[in-house]
Amino acid sequence: MDPAVRFGIKARYPGACGLCGAPVAVGERIFQLPKKRTGAGGRWVCAACRFPDPERVIDVAFLVRKLEQRLLHGPSYTPTMAEVDLIVTVMGYVDPLEEGELLILRRLQEAQLARRCPTFGRAKVATLLARMNAAAPR
Repeated sequence: MDPAVRFGIKARYPGACGLCGAPVAVGERIFQLPKKRTGAGGRWVCAACRFPDPERVIDVAFLVRKLEQRLLHGPSYTPTMAEVDLIVTVMGYVDPLEEGELLILRRLQEAQLARRCPTFGRAKVATLLARMNAAAPR
C-alpha cells in the first residue's frame, strides 16, 4: 500500500477535504484514498473521511457542505447510514415535498429498513442540496 494512503502527508496548502469539504489547514494530516475508491485525479481527504470516526458530528451544516462537495466534484453520492437517518428526519420536518423529493424520501426510508446505503446521481444530489439548504438553520 502506498505510504500516502496509509500514513498520509502534512498539507502544504490550505484547502478542503475531497469528500466532506471540511477546511484543511497547512500542516494537518491528509490522506490519499486508495486507487479503487478514487476517480482519475485521485482524492485527498481528511483523517475523519479516511478512517470512519464514530464520534464525528453529522448535522445539517455538515450534510450541506458534503452535498455541495459531491455536486461539484463527484459523479455520485452514497450517504452513510447516519446521513440517511438525518436526511429522513429533516425531510420529515419540511413543508410539502414535491414529487421528486417524495421519491427520494421513499428510497431513503427503504434504505433505512434494509440498512443499505443508496447511491444518488447529480440531479438527485441537487434536489437533496436544495431541500437541506431550505431546512438549514440560519
